[in-house]
Amino acid sequence: MDRISTNQAKLTTITLPRLGLEDILRGYNNDGPLYDALATVYGDDDEISWSPADLRRRARRVLLERLKEEIIGYPSTVSKWEEYLPIAITTDRFVHSSPRGSTNWSETYRRYGWLPQQYVGRIRQRTTDDVSLATIVWSSERLSEYLVDIESLSPHLADRLRGPIDTIGELVSQTLPNTEPVPPDRLVLQALASSGYPWRNLSKTAGLILRAQQDPKFLAFELLEPDEQIEWRLFHLAAFGSTITALRSSGFRIEWRAPIGGLRLGPQIVAISPEGTPWDLWFEAASARNFYHVSSSTYRSTVASIKGVGAPIGADVVLIHQGERALVLECKWSSNPQYVGRDGYHQVASYALDALNRLVGEVWAFIVGPAEIIPYPTVATEAWGSIPVVLGATSTMSLSVVIKAFLQREPAIINNLPT
Repeated sequence: MDRISTNQAKLTTITLPRLGLEDILRGYNNDGPLYDALATVYGDDDEISWSPADLRRRARRVLLERLKEEIIGYPSTVSKWEEYLPIAITTDRFVHSSPRGSTNWSETYRRYGWLPQQYVGRIRQRTTDDVSLATIVWSSERLSEYLVDIESLSPHLADRLRGPIDTIGELVSQTLPNTEPVPPDRLVLQALASSGYPWRNLSKTAGLILRAQQDPKFLAFELLEPDEQIEWRLFHLAAFGSTITALRSSGFRIEWRAPIGGLRLGPQIVAISPEGTPWDLWFEAASARNFYHVSSSTYRSTVASIKGVGAPIGADVVLIHQGERALVLECKWSSNPQYVGRDGYHQVASYALDALNRLVGEVWAFIVGPAEIIPYPTVATEAWGSIPVVLGATSTMSLSVVIKAFLQREPAIINNLPT
């Protein structure tokens, strides 16, 4: 439904479009919504469903791969770690009825005269730096959790990191059992980075873990995109975000009704046209027929006698004015033009036929692929004279033109583009 199988060689270098994806990521302030959204994406050749936890594990594998040199460079034993624990000197003042070895005689005379009845003194104490220790404990907890997560994905990497991660865990349990884990802020990370070994290692470790949790762009582009089994899922989000951007440019007001990957049945967005007409925008639209109470499906009727098939089908992105018109977008992220073009055509044509069965009266269905494979949008109107169907192909870069043509019911807007 969305990508070429991983054993097919790439024919062209393709680049994930960032603008549409960034439109989605701007609404996230932690990693959870992105994992939920990516887990929603459905692929025909997925043998198992991908959960948010599955995706999180893959991101953590990439993160630990990037941090392996810093982690391997940690002190190798608890005693060596203890040599680097920061020490602070604090001074407590006391007043006592008799002189002590630490009596401050000048302050005693100034305050109580001579002969004094009270004596002022100071006690100096060595204490550990709580901020640095809190960062050690917080980092140790995260690293131990991540190590468990990647063991089945990358056993060799896990074996290499187990020693230093277990050692810092022993330091926490033996030396710092009462220290609360606190994530470091930017100033703490800067201070640790300038404090020499092993604090610069710890600073980079904690800093990247925090960034992965708090910066969805870093998570998407640095940790998830390099994984070919996730990249195509990000392309789906990019297409959805590009659709939102195109609708805004056409004067639509965007109202989010549900998060991507949430449990609520229905479209994620209601887009209100400048004339006040509501359009539903779906991400993964397999449940649209049930939502609109249109139970019959051409696909399900066709395959009714074939065991193991017949689950609801739906395009990746659908813009629909209920009962009237729909724009169907099927994402094909591949460098193989045969897969994008031939497989994409078969799917958009079948989605269009299925949508005409009581869902809408007119369908525009487009393949959405990499700009390197679909350098400019194309549209076919040969069938439009007999059935209300328009088929075409576009990249995310040209979605605004496609949506403008769809809204105005003018395919010529696409055909007249310079190539």
